[in-house]
Amino acid sequence: MGYSQSVSAPYGASASGYPVHILFPVLENHNKFYAIPILGYAVRSIMLIPYLIALMVLGLVAYLCQLVVWFPVMTTGQYPVWAWNLNTGVIRYVKRYAAFLYGLTDAYPSFSLEDHLGDGDALVVFDPQQTYSKFWAIPVVGICVKYIMLIPHLVILYVLGLVVAAVQLVTWIPVLFGGRYPVWGYQLVGGWIRWSARVMAYMLGLTDHYPPFSLSE
Repeated sequence: MGYSQSVSAPYGASASGYPVHILFPVLENHNKFYAIPILGYAVRSIMLIPYLIALMVLGLVAYLCQLVVWFPVMTTGQYPVWAWNLNTGVIRYVKRYAAFLYGLTDAYPSFSLEDHLGDGDALVVFDPQQTYSKFWAIPVVGICVKYIMLIPHLVILYVLGLVVAAVQLVTWIPVLFGGRYPVWGYQLVGGWIRWSARVMAYMLGLTDHYPPFSLSE
């Protein structure tokens, strides 16, 4: 289909059968400054202001594009390359932002719509389909059905988001005193980011595969 693809299993992880993969670099030593209570989080938040502005603009463009992207999908069964690049880029932006904000990586997120292996960012890899279901592209009907189907996911993600916010009260401790992000933090926080990315990809029509109820890769 002409889409630019990254490797499907970077950072030593095994790719699952689901066509959206998110992998996080496991650092030997995290920056302890970012783990200083309140100060580290505040600095990260300030640093991310330009990135958040870019994300908001990009998200608005992607929203407007959804008004027209249904047409080529419904008439040809093909997801247009320009829309693929834009929507996958939006998801990458969101997940890189979250990975840096929550301390999974110390690398400032890239402003590129593509992934670059080895730059320290969280990697978001998508496997395109040969053809897409035309039903999901039916105006209003397709998106409404998807929203209804995704209600269980949205409820779980909301609860998990509260848990992720709560564990920020303790994840800084092993980083500050040992320089290592806890394994359970990668599993919980990283899993929440991964789960939400798959839901976003399904909602935007990048895959017709219903997302799994799973935190793992």
